[in-house]
Parts: sequence; C-alpha cells; structure tokens
Amino acid sequence: MNSTSRIHLNRVCTLCTQNTQLILNHRTVPYGHDVPKIDGNILSSIVTLGIGWDYHFPLVISLLVQCKNLTRLIIDFRGAPPSDIPAIQLPFLEELHCSTELAVISGQWSLPRLRRLSFLHREPYILDTGCYSFLHEHGKRLTYLYISWPFSLADSNAFLDHGYGTIQQFLDLCPSLEHLVVVDCHDIDHLSHPTLQYLDIWWNFSGNELEGMAKIRLSSFSKKHLPSLRKTRLLHASLRDSLGGSTGLPILVPPDFVGDKGVEWIYPGVRVLHSPTLMMSEVLN
Repeated sequence: MNSTSRIHLNRVCTLCTQNTQLILNHRTVPYGHDVPKIDGNILSSIVTLGIGWDYHFPLVISLLVQCKNLTRLIIDFRGAPPSDIPAIQLPFLEELHCSTELAVISGQWSLPRLRRLSFLHREPYILDTGCYSFLHEHGKRLTYLYISWPFSLADSNAFLDHGYGTIQQFLDLCPSLEHLVVVDCHDIDHLSHPTLQYLDIWWNFSGNELEGMAKIRLSSFSKKHLPSLRKTRLLHASLRDSLGGSTGLPILVPPDFVGDKGVEWIYPGVRVLHSPTLMMSEVLN
C-alpha cells in the first residue's frame, strides 16, 4: 500500500467512528508490503479483522495486537508463518478463519474463548498442516469446525489413505462439537461423534436431478454413529464458484435455517436455492 492509499484509508477510518470491521484484502506491490498504519484508538474498536494473502505474516503482528477487542479473525496467507512469531493474547476471539499453518499459532496464541474454527487446506496431507496440534490445544471448547480442501484432493490416493481417519481424529479432539463442515470424501458417512448436531458437506456432483441425488447421498448417514444429529445438508460446488465458498456461509445460513419448502435468494446474476437437503446456486443470464 503506497503512502497516498494509507492517507485515504486513515481518513476513512477517522470518519467511520462507529466502525467495528476492518478487511485488508487488496493486492500489494511488491508482495509483502507493509500493512497500513492505523490509529490505535480506531483499532481498539475493531471486532472483526480480515487480512488478505499478499501480506507477510510478521508484518501483521503489530496490527493484530492493537485490536484488543477482536472477536473474529480472518487470515489468508501464502505459505507458513515463521516459527518465531511472538506470543499473542486474544482474550475475546471466538471465531478464527485461517488458511495458514496452524502449528505455530497453537503454541503461541492464547485463545481462551475460541469456539469456531475454519481452516482452508491446500495440501494433499491434511495432517501436515498442524491442524491436529491446534485442535489438541484448543479443540475442547470448539462448537464449530470447518475443514475444507480442493475437490481434486478428495479423489487423490493420498487423501483416500488419510482423509477419513484424519477427520475422525479431529472430531475426537473436539468433544463439544455441534457443527462440522467438510468436503465429501471416501467413507465420510462412517464418522462418529456423540454431540454433533449439524453436518454440512461440500458436494461436487454434476448432472441432472441434483435434488434427487442429494437425497440418495444423505440416506447413507446413520444416527447410530451420530446420536445427536439433527440435520445433514449438502453444499453444492456451485456456491464456491459464484459466492466464493465463504467459510462463514454455514454460520450465516445454518442447516436448519429452512423448513420443508425451502427458500431462494436472488442477487445480480446469481440465484441461491436452499432446499431441506441441498444449498446451491445458479447463474442467471
């Protein structure tokens, strides 16, 4: 961000005295440019902070520690953070959406109120991401867990060898979990958990009769292994293309949001359909 952009951003922040959300998601040139300097009084009122993937992790720390009342954090970085990041106290953080290495964060960040974790995974071995160590540290209090990876990984040999077993290990570390969001993969219908109430599954089926095929897919889940299960829903891959597949989508629109008839929303160029079993989008001409 150049000096002119910093000046304008600070002017905007000064005028928006009641603002509680700050999202920094622009492209920086060169990559890893410094984050903008914002008045500490403004940052202390921020409760939602989002940081895009063009920033180096160390440059964000000074900004992060000034957001003393943060409850929701979205960080999307390229690569892993350094191993020597400082310890950070985030006493009010309840929701973390992350696409970077979690192992370092789990050991250095104090997150006593964390309840919702979303992790976007891009590698073929999901145990290598540090997610296990993070959940070992913070999973006991989680009520919401979102673990997503590209659909192509779900069919790879690496994932077929580790996917189901890994997800079950994650569930075992989250005894209070109520809502799980994962990508459809081999043997996922064999997952077990005593308190899980809602299960969302990203689904990459293409063809006609989507609603009928969705019912067939969901019929394989049994309450025998999920005794507290109230609702299972498929999130169609079309949502990722048209709406970006936001990790916050299942929180904003929970599985029991609709009744027996379903609902729909129309946005410019996009229609979102939500039936009792399936949520998808269609491109409008």
